[in-house]
Amino acid sequence: MSGTERNPYIVEVQLKERLATQCLHSLKIYARQKMARSSVKPVMKRFLARIIRKTEFDYEFSVLLTLCFSVEFEAIKKKVSSGSLTLEHISYPDYWERVGYHVDTFEAIFFVYTFTNELFPSVTDLFVSLQSKQLTPDELEQEINNHIRIQIAPEAQG
Repeated sequence: MSGTERNPYIVEVQLKERLATQCLHSLKIYARQKMARSSVKPVMKRFLARIIRKTEFDYEFSVLLTLCFSVEFEAIKKKVSSGSLTLEHISYPDYWERVGYHVDTFEAIFFVYTFTNELFPSVTDLFVSLQSKQLTPDELEQEINNHIRIQIAPEAQG
């Protein structure tokens, strides 16, 4: 399985993709809010803008989401692990029916981050290798863009 191929072992992938689609509105609102912060570096703002423009859960989306929301995901995961936050309700269909496309930000980040990394497990490996390189923001942007271009080129040809 290449890095950009979907993991064929995910249970109920169509259901999870539909639920992730419900999260897009919340993710894009949060991305806009994050872009507006003065502390966010210009390179990160460019990656956030790309998330806002994306409409499908492909390899590029998974890379961008991991890059832009990994800090938030880790904070949510820590709260869940400590018991100060529960996300059990996202496993119930009535939650998704009730909220429609207005999923809470924590739930949206946690669900889509987990789902896209499940779809494309190689994204985790990419970020582990990038962390060891100690890149400048511009070098990171170039590295990410080159990686995405190389990974999705075979898909575009096939």
